[in-house]
Amino acid sequence: MPANQKASVNGKPIVCPVCGCDRFGSKQFMVTGKWLQVLDMEEWGEEGIMLICVRCTHIEYFAKKDAVVLSD
Repeated sequence: MPANQKASVNGKPIVCPVCGCDRFGSKQFMVTGKWLQVLDMEEWGEEGIMLICVRCTHIEYFAKKDAVVLSD
């Protein structure tokens, strides 16, 4: 898991809503089978990305992995 990276969506920096930290680890995830329907993700595809705050470990999920830009 890449750690200690900044992240943004549409040019807007992402900041942890719990502690205010701007550094995250990241992990791609896959949603398969019936969970695509349950989570209403059929139109987005199966792969998403999680950002894990390096300070408090709060997790933010994004349904489209390509929506998030990571940088050092």
